[in-house]
Amino acid sequence: MEPVNVLSFGAGVQSTTLALLSGSHDIPLFDFAVFADTGAEPQSVYDCLGRVRDRVSYPVITHMHKNGLLDAVVSSDEGFKAIPAFIENPDGTVGMLRRQCTREFKLSAIVSAIRAKLGYEPRQRVQHVVNVYVGISRDEMQRMANPLAPWMVNKYPLVDMRWRRAHCVEYLLKEWPHPVGKSSCTFCPYHDNKSWREMKENDPDSWAQAVTVDESIRNGFKDSQSPIYLHRSMKPLTEVDFDALLARDDDQREFGFLEECDGICGM
Repeated sequence: MEPVNVLSFGAGVQSTTLALLSGSHDIPLFDFAVFADTGAEPQSVYDCLGRVRDRVSYPVITHMHKNGLLDAVVSSDEGFKAIPAFIENPDGTVGMLRRQCTREFKLSAIVSAIRAKLGYEPRQRVQHVVNVYVGISRDEMQRMANPLAPWMVNKYPLVDMRWRRAHCVEYLLKEWPHPVGKSSCTFCPYHDNKSWREMKENDPDSWAQAVTVDESIRNGFKDSQSPIYLHRSMKPLTEVDFDALLARDDDQREFGFLEECDGICGM
């Protein structure tokens, strides 16, 4: 049985580059691609998804875990908070809640979609070997990870090609006449201040969604007396002065955006 070649597609810079490179540069023509839809991506990501789906010759499958991450965060009546939002520790320092979003709403969705596409029932043993091509570039090698299942083999062609993100941007400028942004949920607590400010100024729909989530989680963690915030300043998003924070180089990078990813959802 021949291996199945699947692209983990996030509609960001690197995974879009891989989608277009399929069939060249020693990258096989993918049998299909999987977009794990959290239901909370900015419209630019969904626009990119549609354009790539129209461009490539292989199927691009969209799969959502349950009702999506937005529903899980906003609508849960059991205090389920999948995202690593900020909370005050007992000693007064700023901490983060346990992150569940990537594994449950990205990684598990990818596995489920692959199994379903190959015709496997739940809990049925997978007989195929599936090569999963992941959009991680050489400057993000720390995000490389072990496969999610024993029948999966992770492939990192951009790393093998020694391409960094800048190479991907250069390639897209030449080969793709459309903007490609970063694939991340609108309300991701790992956004840096520059990203928050750009969203507030240029993407009012995403900003409104993030504000709604920020307000909904404020007192949603039932076994804690401390309110929860999307921003590490421990202020509501609507009260954060991003210009002032950027002016004094105060950012959220110390919480490590790159280290938070399990290394398979396409960026």
